[in-house]
Amino acid sequence: MNTIDFIKKFQIELKNQKSSFKEDCLKLIISTKNNQQRSIYRNLFDFKAINSDSVIFDLESYFSDDNYPYYEFSKFEIIDFWSNPIRFNIPLEVIFQKDESKIREFHVEEFELENYCRNVFWDNNENNMQFNLVSDFNPFEDKIITREMLSKIYRTCLFFNIKDWSDYLEKIININFPSFKFNKRLSTSKIKRYSKEISNNLILGFEFSTEFKGGLRNHEFHLPYKLKLFLSEKNFETFDFNANYFDSFYLDMGILGNPYFFTPCYMPFEYFSRELYFFPEILHNTTFKSRHEIQLEKLDSSNYLVKSPEEFGLQLKKCTFRYFNLLSLTTNSYLKYIESCILNSI
Repeated sequence: MNTIDFIKKFQIELKNQKSSFKEDCLKLIISTKNNQQRSIYRNLFDFKAINSDSVIFDLESYFSDDNYPYYEFSKFEIIDFWSNPIRFNIPLEVIFQKDESKIREFHVEEFELENYCRNVFWDNNENNMQFNLVSDFNPFEDKIITREMLSKIYRTCLFFNIKDWSDYLEKIININFPSFKFNKRLSTSKIKRYSKEISNNLILGFEFSTEFKGGLRNHEFHLPYKLKLFLSEKNFETFDFNANYFDSFYLDMGILGNPYFFTPCYMPFEYFSRELYFFPEILHNTTFKSRHEIQLEKLDSSNYLVKSPEEFGLQLKKCTFRYFNLLSLTTNSYLKYIESCILNSI
């Protein structure tokens, strides 16, 4: 397939079909406005009152710009939908907000809504049942360290169980994106790929780097929250990030997520940071205070047992489960839109 020809047709389809995508987004807002899923509005709050009416008004205005959406090769690392190759008219005002009182007021309201939505999510028996089926593992490893090593670790250095976290991530992906199957042939030690066939010659998939394991090893809870969509011919040769893949048709389709509901709740590492260091300055303008610390048990004159906070580990598992649950909810309409645009472009 000729990449340039495909992109020209794809550009046209993105605009032709955006009205149906808009309708699906509006339906999502209406269906979630009275339940715990309304935390997905967080990207559309724009420092205004958090309610579905203002979100619907804003969404209508964003879709009214005829210049969007369009496809553009990204020259930079894709870290959000502002750098995404598929560009949408999305809110930017939140970045340039200067009024500190409004920022504080917004964060307080967002913080309270997030907590409420999270609590109601876990009041649901089905959510708990699914979570219990995949979450039976110890999130941390107990470590024995020497007296000399004490000065090299912080009270907040958590020793993650890397293998089980990696397995847990795969299980959650399988639950929330069942139409995409792990593609062993296209995966490497550095990158995992999931895909599905959408035509006789094309596959649509998503990928993520396994570098998050290094973060866990360094006591940082950076599970991959941003999965990257790709489109390719079935016979393309596998590669790692930044490799030369132009010998076969492969197209970067950007972030797996809905541009208007991304991220749909606190990201795993965002939740980790907020919980590890409670942010009282949001509410009371005071200093940081650590909330979850390791415990040291002296074994003998030279060795200590490091134990991580079990309750915090449970909350991290729950936060990750909920994040991917809401990512799936908000992404379904976007995947439907992108796949339809692709199929009408080939």
